[in-house]
Amino acid sequence: MSKLFVSSATKVRRYPRADLAAVAFLLVLALVAVGPGILPGRTPLPLDVLGLFEPWRLEWPVPENPLLGDPVMEFSARVAVAKAWRGGHLPLWNPAVMSGHPLVGDSIAAPFY
Repeated sequence: MSKLFVSSATKVRRYPRADLAAVAFLLVLALVAVGPGILPGRTPLPLDVLGLFEPWRLEWPVPENPLLGDPVMEFSARVAVAKAWRGGHLPLWNPAVMSGHPLVGDSIAAPFY
């Protein structure tokens, strides 16, 4: 009869220093990738895009790349969806955008996703 399964008494050799080295390597790699964005005075979001709009137009510099503004522009729709759900209403309409904006068919807000 041959053994089909390895018994639970089999010891697994652990190398704690190798594990620590791997974790340290991954942390260093993450810091190299996002490190410049977490330094003081820097941000990983394109908030300079807000300088294109009226309340901040005179105070902010011209954005370096206005095509990167999607995360900033889409935030208000998600806030409207969250407020509607918290208020116990279906998020059908956002009255804060000009004269109103439908949230139901908005693929960015995604109220029912």
